[in-house]
Amino acid sequence: MLILGGNVYWRWNMALALISFVIILVYLVGSLPYVDIQAHSGGSANYFIGGFSDFMRTFPLAAWYFVGVESLNRLCGEVYEPRISIPIGQMSCITTLCVTAIGVFFVGISLDPGMPAIATALSPLNYGFNRMFNCTDYTSTLLAVPATFATAQGFVQSYSKIISAMAGSQLLPAILHHKHPTFKTPVYTIVGGSIISFGLCFLDFYLSLAAMLFNSCMLLGLISYISQCAGYMYLKRNFRSMERKFRSPFGYTGAIFAIAIWCVMIIAIIFFQQDNQQSFVVVVCILSVCSVYYHIYAKHNQTFSDEERKALFFAHVSKHNNSKRKTRSRNGTDRISNWIVQKVKSAAKLPASSSKSSTANLKQNSNKNNNSGGHHSSQGLSPSVKDISRSASKTNSKTKQSSTQHASRSIS
Repeated sequence: MLILGGNVYWRWNMALALISFVIILVYLVGSLPYVDIQAHSGGSANYFIGGFSDFMRTFPLAAWYFVGVESLNRLCGEVYEPRISIPIGQMSCITTLCVTAIGVFFVGISLDPGMPAIATALSPLNYGFNRMFNCTDYTSTLLAVPATFATAQGFVQSYSKIISAMAGSQLLPAILHHKHPTFKTPVYTIVGGSIISFGLCFLDFYLSLAAMLFNSCMLLGLISYISQCAGYMYLKRNFRSMERKFRSPFGYTGAIFAIAIWCVMIIAIIFFQQDNQQSFVVVVCILSVCSVYYHIYAKHNQTFSDEERKALFFAHVSKHNNSKRKTRSRNGTDRISNWIVQKVKSAAKLPASSSKSSTANLKQNSNKNNNSGGHHSSQGLSPSVKDISRSASKTNSKTKQSSTQHASRSIS
């Protein structure tokens, strides 16, 4: 179906989604006649089955209920006005999953055998379906197949988009970016990724690697989620002028809260899964190999794919505008700073030069006054020096006149 793409794939995908959702509704509504929360929930004694360590061990499984929402942002090139439709789709998915999760939780613990048996059940919904349809666990488990199949198909669709975009950026072999001439789908990526997925399934079947594979995938997924939250915060802080068709109702607070949840889940996977940190070692090895590959080969050949250009176009435009604005602001600030520095330098030089000029002119005026009766020239001096010279000249003249008058009186 993925290879066919287009309307065929999306109609098939919608059918799987509706069937999965209807099965959940049937479970919730059909189980109500058998619900007795007081008799089966176990009360406060069963708030935490096994204590804190068991809570942390099973915490990553709770995130599995919300799997698939992160795949929606890979569909920006498939939908109209993705800046509106993708966030609305994500919010709708999260709201639907939260409501149904709360319903499944309370109905599940209220059905016989209730807590603590349901905490370790492989298919907890079977307790409701068995009573509704009077069937066995085998038959009830078949009702989980549509949702499981839809989950796998969603993963294939998501990693096909990512691998194709990476191949378009020259990070992976270019053949993985080639599209089918008729269906316009990355057929080599879909087939290649599916072969690797089936190979891992056979590997798990013979070597029992389910727990390690699950924890490793969860760790890598959590790193991706944290990166997306950090990217959101970066764009919100540094590109405030960028046009936004949709604004998150949670903003920074929601991103920080999500990062905190992911970090707690990473701690739970590394330290509480009782696997001797095997999944952590696998993730470190994978990231190390990918880092070496990137620095040796990929970064020297990397380009921007069409998908990346479309996804980051508005960020590039906003960054360009911010750079121009900062350049203008920096140039204007530099001019003002240079003007202030020049004025400060001029003010710092003025007192020293004025003092020297005043001293020299006073000496010159004194000599000239002794010789010519106080006549002086102030040409080329600053206004303050001229005032000082005039004051000194007037003082000398008055002193000389006073001395002459006193001498005349004495002679008389």
